[in-house]
Amino acid sequence: MRHKKLKWSAVIWLCLGLAGLQAQNTMFVNERSGTQTPYAFTSINKLTFASDNMTVNKKDGSTSIYALTDIRYLNFGITTAIAEISGEKGNDILLFPSPVKDQLHIRYESKTTGNVQLQILNVQGKFIYQQTLSSLYGTNYLTIPVTKLEHGMYMCRLQNGSKIETAKFIKY
Repeated sequence: MRHKKLKWSAVIWLCLGLAGLQAQNTMFVNERSGTQTPYAFTSINKLTFASDNMTVNKKDGSTSIYALTDIRYLNFGITTAIAEISGEKGNDILLFPSPVKDQLHIRYESKTTGNVQLQILNVQGKFIYQQTLSSLYGTNYLTIPVTKLEHGMYMCRLQNGSKIETAKFIKY
């Protein structure tokens, strides 16, 4: 058991160390039940592993406790700069994991509330997947299944009016 705790601690410290490079800014706790909880690194005060639990102490004083046996995996998101056509100041779109096997998780920022068009395109520019989403002001999260996609590189495109955000991902 001590070996498992050391292994988990080493993985977390490595990932948190990488987060210091400013390329990664969000930790996602993915539970076996399918629940996914995001934590911005700037909001985490302390992350500890004890008594077969992982505890997330946030800077606002709140605490979340997860049984290690209930955690499917931890994911550390990478923010990718986006392309835009409107000339407005850019937002961020986050796709993870990449490469992806089953489900692609998307986090994006919206400056308005309303409908957003989500599209997945292959490298030839052909639309593979399309969905209209209801978006809220601020940070939005969604998950889409990609099991039926062939292996390769794809573009995820979010369109809100004249504003278009894109990011690449790889399906394996």
